[in-house]
Amino acid sequence: MVIAGVYLGVTSGLETGVRAKKLDTLTTVARQYSGPIVDALNHSLDRKVLDARVRQAADASGARVTLLGLTRGTQGIQTYVASDSTAQREIGDLQFAVALDAARTRRVARGTEAGNVGRVAEAALPLWLTAPG
Repeated sequence: MVIAGVYLGVTSGLETGVRAKKLDTLTTVARQYSGPIVDALNHSLDRKVLDARVRQAADASGARVTLLGLTRGTQGIQTYVASDSTAQREIGDLQFAVALDAARTRRVARGTEAGNVGRVAEAALPLWLTAPG
């Protein structure tokens, strides 16, 4: 299963150059702080440990961190919130198209989308799980 980490930051009213810099920063911190999350997933650690590592990544990076799981069904690839640094499980205002793009291309994807608080910058990093054994 592929899991995508989405690092969020509000970008409302930012000009293009500033928005690009914010996306660069989000991409960097996604790579920098994803290791402990991948480790928790690979070792099937307790849900509380995973949630704590997502919150720690958010605290260390200064960005909101949402861990998304992916499912594949009759409607194609879909995302669901596996963990969020704000303890939210339902995030109805975001579609996470950037995460879907990352899952489809198997590469980091970034972009913005409209949320309840304004435009939100997203950097999605596909996290590859290691098969046991």
